Amino acid sequence: MRRFAKMAADAALQSELQFTHGAVVVRNGKAVGRAACNRYGKGGWEHSVHAEVAALREAGGRRSSSGGTLYVVRVGKDGSLRESHPCPWCLGRMRQLNVHKCIYSTNDGLRCIKI
Repeated sequence: MRRFAKMAADAALQSELQFTHGAVVVRNGKAVGRAACNRYGKGGWEHSVHAEVAALREAGGRRSSSGGTLYVVRVGKDGSLRESHPCPWCLGRMRQLNVHKCIYSTNDGLRCIKI
């Protein structure tokens, strides 16, 4: 579990935004999608591209490739984990794609919610 959280933290450090979030989609023990929060998405400008949605898109983003676990991490300027509970929009997308659980960062470590 820590390995994928570290991958999400590494992705978060590549974020272009003030709040550095990174996400990794894991299926069958393999990372299949990885992304950070960005201003741009595929096909040009988008109002908001959360790391969770971008990672799900990279992983396939269709019901035929659904399932798995999503790791989402926010990293502070000092490199420590910060609170990163998924927003309702991202949770809705996870439900649509049948993500089984989400492991997210808190100020105290990692927490898991079943979707």
